Amino acid sequence: MKFILLLGVVLIHSSISQYVMEIPHSQSAMDLTDNLSYTMTAGCVPLFFVISGYLFFNNLHVFTLNIYLNKLKKRTRTLLIPYLLWCTFCLILLIIKYHILGYNGLGIISNEGIDWSAAIESYWSVPNNAYPVAFAFWFIRNLMIFCILSPIAMLIGKNIIIMIVFLAITVFANINLYGFNWYIIGCSLALNQVSLLPLSKLKVMISCIIFLLSTYFLQKYNTLVYNILMYGIVLSSLNIVVFVSSKLIKYYNRRAFHFFVNASFFIYAFHQCYISLLARILISIIGVSSFFRYTICYISEFILMILIALITYRILEYVCPKFLNIACGFRNPSIKPTNI
Repeated sequence: MKFILLLGVVLIHSSISQYVMEIPHSQSAMDLTDNLSYTMTAGCVPLFFVISGYLFFNNLHVFTLNIYLNKLKKRTRTLLIPYLLWCTFCLILLIIKYHILGYNGLGIISNEGIDWSAAIESYWSVPNNAYPVAFAFWFIRNLMIFCILSPIAMLIGKNIIIMIVFLAITVFANINLYGFNWYIIGCSLALNQVSLLPLSKLKVMISCIIFLLSTYFLQKYNTLVYNILMYGIVLSSLNIVVFVSSKLIKYYNRRAFHFFVNASFFIYAFHQCYISLLARILISIIGVSSFFRYTICYISEFILMILIALITYRILEYVCPKFLNIACGFRNPSIKPTNI
């Protein structure tokens, strides 16, 4: 499931519209690709929160202080250490980009040097920005906070009626929980032992219809209706992704597929380092003046982001497998090169 959702996240970041505003481009291609990147994949990040909440409480029959602290300790390895490593790497990369490629210093670097207070602050969020210096890791930053707040998520999610009332209040009051609502839903699924399998063809079909209708109307409404439609997208996407995953799981032990799944976290962490640079290179080579050129540029961005990350991951498997394992949150403790 995480691998499928990761592809959706990369597709979100494949949008090149922010880089073409000041040059002649195909508006129809922009509208189409932005719809794919921002609307059709709208459920991907929320579903990562759902999965994370589910895994925190999965098969948990009692919840003591000792269990809580052990779970936080485990997430220090899987979340906090990679978060600090990648933020440091992206900060160093920003310094290089500023001096060599003339990138924006983001309020951290200027001709006067490095503002170290801003640099430290960027581990939480870049000055005047909601994202950390490793921008894609805003998800991990928020998730770490949600893990700390998991006892509250448990109190809300343990009773489905209480959870529905709580979520309804946040929807109608337009309260932004920064993803905590999705985390609570995941907790509730685990605490109430809700099984998503088996999925009937009728249920999958209904989920597809709800998904398509919700995504179609999503961009036409704001606030209240938008918030309601997001729940339609996320919950229907959950059934769809579970269904697709259940069909793909038979391929999991095949070397190539296993390699792609194992590399998922690295793809997520590494692709953020070269998104803008790759987009600018592709735009300058391919161009975006016609529908065809714009679309090819968009597709190339998606494919190359994944391909570059996979090649780098493969090299690091041989060069420094132990460090790679640390950078990926110890997700492959027995990591070793495998022939594909």
